Order: sequence, then structure tokens, then C-alpha cells
Amino acid sequence: MKTYTLILLDALLVPVIAPFFIIFFPLSWIALKFVKKQKQDLLIIKFMGAGNLIALADDINLESVHIITSQNNNVSAIRFVPNAKLLLISTNNPFDVIITLSKILLKLLTFEFNRVVNLETESKLAKLFVLCSRANQKLGVSNRHRSFIDKFIYSSYIVPTIQQRVDIFRALISEEFFVKHRQSEYLCMQAQNSFKENLTKKNHLNISIYPSCSDSERLRRLPLRLWFLLIDELLKIKTCSVKIIFPVEDDIQKAAFLERYFDFSEVILLETSYKDFVNSIQNSDLIFSVDSSAVHIAQNYNVPSFVFFGPTSPFSISITDKCYPISLSLMCSPCIYKYFKPPCNGLAPCMNYQEVVFLEAISEPLSLISQEV
Repeated sequence: MKTYTLILLDALLVPVIAPFFIIFFPLSWIALKFVKKQKQDLLIIKFMGAGNLIALADDINLESVHIITSQNNNVSAIRFVPNAKLLLISTNNPFDVIITLSKILLKLLTFEFNRVVNLETESKLAKLFVLCSRANQKLGVSNRHRSFIDKFIYSSYIVPTIQQRVDIFRALISEEFFVKHRQSEYLCMQAQNSFKENLTKKNHLNISIYPSCSDSERLRRLPLRLWFLLIDELLKIKTCSVKIIFPVEDDIQKAAFLERYFDFSEVILLETSYKDFVNSIQNSDLIFSVDSSAVHIAQNYNVPSFVFFGPTSPFSISITDKCYPISLSLMCSPCIYKYFKPPCNGLAPCMNYQEVVFLEAISEPLSLISQEV
């Protein structure tokens, strides 16, 4: 039988196998009190795709790694990850599948892993294996946004965007979700280059800053210290004027801006109605904002925008050559709408830049503004 047998059985046999797993799950904890446990580092669950094992070879070729995979991947696994212990699922016929799955379950009774990593995304069988494994950490990949099941099963998990599976695996096993994501970084650079090519020169710039976003999504906000740093840098450019505009009176950051720039004649703080808010964007030469309605309005009126993206993606909206995305392009981003609880636990490293990193991120926008005049 072909490998797709396992896919079919994954769907058809789960209702049959699930009760067995439900019984097995508590029994495994009891049995472990009487069975001598072998401590192992890593269990990887990847049924299909020998190519994935080959691509991950440098990362998983350790002494205490076990891999649950299809028998079809046996030759490739032996060749490229010779140190791994293979727990093979036979796909010759449905009976062999059930027998080998049962053997693997019994084998797992004797192990206690440091980490279990499920790379099989939405396989129900794979998730049942995760549930039945004893491990300090259970990690995985999901393609379900705000999945209650995945929140229950895993210690941590990633909902991929355009990541390569190698990058996802490395992020999971290293517990470093907050590293650069190469593809996203490349796309940001492409958008930035397009922006620079289409920027119109002016002798004087009316710059508007829109710090606000929805109170229900505060992870999008840039910390006050970084806004202050940006504005202080803008004030060094003598031939531009700066306005800070809030669409509502009770914005959570407004009081701090008023206190900081109360005596600055070069900075105007405005609170507007929605109509005036839209007009202020339309009458600006360029704006700075986080991902918010101000960005969409600016794009509608072809107003150049420097936009800070963190927990949202620059490419989830119809980005034009009038938008210059500024993003750390972290592996865990975007997370908005994807998790009940984001991987960072609300700390938002995607927006909470170190000062030196932030100055580097805004250096080109500031350079472009200086060149304009």
C-alpha cells in the first residue's frame, strides 16, 4: 500500500483507536511507576515526507533521538539520520498499521523524553501520540487559529505563516520563537525598496504621528520610550513639522505624550473627530504609525507611511509602494488572532525594541526624510 494509506487511516481509524488511547493515557502514568524509564532527549513525530528528515538531518542527528515515521522513510532516515532510533509505522495494509501503532505505544511506555516535537501539523494520530508520551515539553506545529485542542496538547506551538519547516523545527527545539524569519525579512526589504523608488521629493514635510490602535489589541502598540526616541530624532530635522494625533480623548498613551512635549513648540498634539482624523492623514506629507486604521486611510489617499509591524504582518493587508514596513520579522509573528495566548505571553518582543536596534530600524526612514528637504 502507498503512503497515502496512513492519511486515509488517520481519518478513518481515529474513532476506533481513540478509546484505546483514552484507556492507554492514564495507564501509561501508572505503568511508569513500575517500569524502568529510559530518559531520552527528543521524540520527533513526522509520518510523511522523507525530504523533511533529510532537511532536518543536521538538527536531529543526536544520540538520544527517536523518530516516529512511516516505514517508507526507513532508507532515507538510516542514510541521513543514522543515530536516530526509528519507530516505524508499516503501511503495507490496515492491519499492519494497527499492529505497528500498538507496538510503538507500548515502546513509549519505557521512555521519558525531555521534548516531544510533532511536525505532522493536523494529524489526529500524531496528536494522540503527543498526548500519550511522557515529556517535560510537548511542542508542535498547528494550522488552526486559536485552537483549543492545541492549547491543551502542547506546552508551546507555532501557527506557521510562510516559514520553512526547518526554521519552525529549529525554533521549537531551541525554544527560540523570537528569532529572525528570513522570508518575512526579505519581503519587508522588497517593500522598502519599492517605497524608496516611488517617494516624491518635497522641500518641507508635514509629518503626522498616529500612536493609537484598538484597545483590544494592545500588543500592536509601540512603547512610549520608542515613540519619544523617534520624535526626538525627527526634531533634529529643521525643515519638517511634527503633529501627534489621537482619534479619541481617553487614549492610554495620550497623557504621557502631553507631559513629554508640553513645552515643545515644534510638536503639536491634536485630538480629533473621525472626520478630522481622516483629513489630518490626507493633508500629511507622510505619517508614522503602528498597524492601525491610520495606515489603511493613508494608503487610500496615497500618503507615504512608515509603519511599525509586530504581532501583525505587513502582508496581511494590501500593501502598496506608499508603505514602508518596519518590522523585526520574528518567527512568531504574526500572532494576532492565531492564539488564545501568544507565544511571548504578552511581552511583545516584536514591538519592544532595544534602543540600538530601534535606532537602526528607523535610520533609513530618517535618512529618506532628511534627503527630501
